[in-house]
Amino acid sequence: MVTLYHDEMVTLYKVFGVVSPAVETYRPSLTGPILFLGKLLHTWRLSHADAILLLGLEDMSRVEGLLSGRVTLRGRDVKDRIAYLFRIRKTLSALFRDENVENEWLREPHGALNGKSPMDIMLEGSMENLLLVKEYVEAAAGR
Repeated sequence: MVTLYHDEMVTLYKVFGVVSPAVETYRPSLTGPILFLGKLLHTWRLSHADAILLLGLEDMSRVEGLLSGRVTLRGRDVKDRIAYLFRIRKTLSALFRDENVENEWLREPHGALNGKSPMDIMLEGSMENLLLVKEYVEAAAGR
């Protein structure tokens, strides 16, 4: 079975001169957490490969499917990871009004993190590390 996505189906219908209302009105499902994730990757200048590590996923197709709306967000682990990332980003955006400064802070080594950067720790891929960085960021913000 071949799965065609929205743009491919619209193109096929237009090429053959047929317009299907179902195809024309279908839009991928991009939920709030997925929209946040896309913005986060852009803000933090991360790749889809980095998203695999942050979300604890197995492969690139799942990340690309989520970001395009072709795949829905399933599983408590990935939802919890996005929630931690949201809290980290929210706290950092309050602490640093400038995204460039935020990115520098995320990538510089911190003594309290054994000389590692918060980003390096998050990109190790474990849920525990996301929680560690969340708590570290909250402490840095005085929360």
